[in-house]
Amino acid sequence: MPRRPDPRQPALALVPGSRAPAGPITDAQRNDAARKVRLDPFWLEWRADRQQYVVAWYDAVARTRRRVSTGIGSGEGCDPPVAAREALAAHYTAYARPAAAQAPAEAGFSAILRRYLDEHCAHLRAPDKPAYAAQRIEAFLAEQRRTGALTGIVAVADINRGLIERYIRWRRAQGVVGETINRELATWSGCLTWAWRQELISSRPFIPMVPEEQCSGPRELEWSPEQVAAILEACRADPARHHVHLFALTSLSTHGRTDAILELDLDVQYRKGLLYFLPPGDRQTSKRRSVVPASPTLAEWLDGRSGKLIRYRTPIAQRRWADPAVPEFFERPTWDIGRALSAAIVAAGLAHPSLQLIEPLLGPDGRQMMRTFKKRSAETGKVPDPEPMWRPRGTPNTFRHCCQTYHQAMGTPQAQIDLASGHAGEGTGRRNYSHLRPEYLKTFLANVEAYWSEMDALTKAHRRTHCGPKIIDLGAARRERA
Repeated sequence: MPRRPDPRQPALALVPGSRAPAGPITDAQRNDAARKVRLDPFWLEWRADRQQYVVAWYDAVARTRRRVSTGIGSGEGCDPPVAAREALAAHYTAYARPAAAQAPAEAGFSAILRRYLDEHCAHLRAPDKPAYAAQRIEAFLAEQRRTGALTGIVAVADINRGLIERYIRWRRAQGVVGETINRELATWSGCLTWAWRQELISSRPFIPMVPEEQCSGPRELEWSPEQVAAILEACRADPARHHVHLFALTSLSTHGRTDAILELDLDVQYRKGLLYFLPPGDRQTSKRRSVVPASPTLAEWLDGRSGKLIRYRTPIAQRRWADPAVPEFFERPTWDIGRALSAAIVAAGLAHPSLQLIEPLLGPDGRQMMRTFKKRSAETGKVPDPEPMWRPRGTPNTFRHCCQTYHQAMGTPQAQIDLASGHAGEGTGRRNYSHLRPEYLKTFLANVEAYWSEMDALTKAHRRTHCGPKIIDLGAARRERA
């Protein structure tokens, strides 16, 4: 069976015909012109023995070419007539959406997964997450075909408990924790459930999850004020990490969710000193997004900004600054700060070993892994020596844990903490009008400022108008350890 085409492709988006050749038209010329008219994976062919056009495609399972007669003969000129083109479009449309749900043994899983991403996940708030899971799934299926565990096109009927258990072992061998595997298995299950509801398949297999006792459990890691100060300074020390610095300030000041901060657009979500983490027109989900006032410390960083808040920015080579058309900085929106934050944590951990922000990254043999270099350094002209590799202790969500713990220790009412974090449900009145009250999250906001006031004793990296901030000299720290 050919791969199922995208039903959203225009039904008559056919290749235009070629110029009619001079002289009598041969069957070979007519066939060459017909084969240019296609709707992937189908095309037209001219059968000289029957003197009519047929719809052809390649059957990957049978490893042969299939044909269906259109009953339409030759028209004027070399190109296929309009009736033959319409027959091809009708065949394409009928195959794109089968009249009845397919049996699991007939439905190809990869084709259903692609339609699930295009027709359902593309409209989600974060379509990249199921798309990433789909990449891992396809890589696993390719590995299974390579080893001979699966052959040919993987049908829905091939998805069983044994296959899912092999997938779990495959991901665990890559060092992936149970929670991440369960999120990827949710894409398996969601895809099949969506296909069943859309009547693309007549039944769906059950997808088991990783048991809770085999998961890593909730992360109780939280950073001390000294650790946060070191991370903020490491972010400010490198212009390429300034967006991580702004993310940290926003997270610690608002208790906002990581995805909500990364998607924040100041033009439509920052009004009259309030941050509306739910974009206009979006509906609330179980991961609620609240309206939180911007503290004075954070407001100083937001003033004068527009558009997306978290944007990656790095300076362009100074030799290009002479051209007035070239800006001094390259800037682009970003929706992931995991790697940049990890680099900042490692830099802070190397500068302050006593803070225990990093731990050795061990290989299969139990030894610390080393990073090797191939290019020569621009400063020394030599290839740098190998460097030990480190694992950072913390993630973007650790800022949220720190905020939660601090407010509980400061006695912030739990109702305000839950309201800011999105953990509490809101009635219609509270959702629409509570943020308009002057006392809205008053204690929460006061304790946010108390946190930044206490941070003043450790660093000034959080102050927008600070002068002469204490920035970690990472190079000096490395030379001192050497």
